[in-house]
Order: sequence, then C-alpha cells, then structure tokens
Amino acid sequence: MYGLIYELSEKDEKCLDRFEHAYKKNQLTVKLVSTKASNVNTEEIDVMTYIDEERVEVGKVVDEYIGRMNKAIEDGIEEGISEDYFKQNLYPSLLSH
Repeated sequence: MYGLIYELSEKDEKCLDRFEHAYKKNQLTVKLVSTKASNVNTEEIDVMTYIDEERVEVGKVVDEYIGRMNKAIEDGIEEGISEDYFKQNLYPSLLSH
C-alpha cells in the first residue's frame, strides 16, 4: 500500500484524535520508498495511523470524503505514486459513488 506521511505537532495529533475517534489508532512500522520529493530508498520508520476495523469491504464512499480523496490522489501523483495504483485501488470506490 502506498501513502503519504505527514509530520504532526502534538496539538495536531490531539485534534485528529477528536475527529477520528471512530477509528483505532495504531503505530505501524512502514518502509519508505523514493518519491519525487525525497531520495529515501527503503528506510523503515514508525508512524501513527487510524484504521477502521469495522468497515473492511469495498463500499460507498461517504460524500464528505470525495473531495479529500481526490486531493489525496492528486498529491500522491504529484509525489510520484503511479496513477495506475490509484486507478486500481481507489478510483473504483470513487466511481461507484
């Protein structure tokens, strides 16, 4: 799975905790890969993420997330993630909306 990593202040993390309360907060070790913006090869780092453990099947995307997902796709492509990855993994959910 590809994704973008953001550095958060403690204040921002607490704010996210309030908004993402329905999801399980997890610490994961991820492998960084090179993008257009960095020259990292395969360094591993620990990251924090929120995971929805209840809704695990592909389904309808909630309206309020459509714009956010499109912006995330745009940012990912700009950072060097292949558009084919998004076509295969995210576009089907957005197009079924």
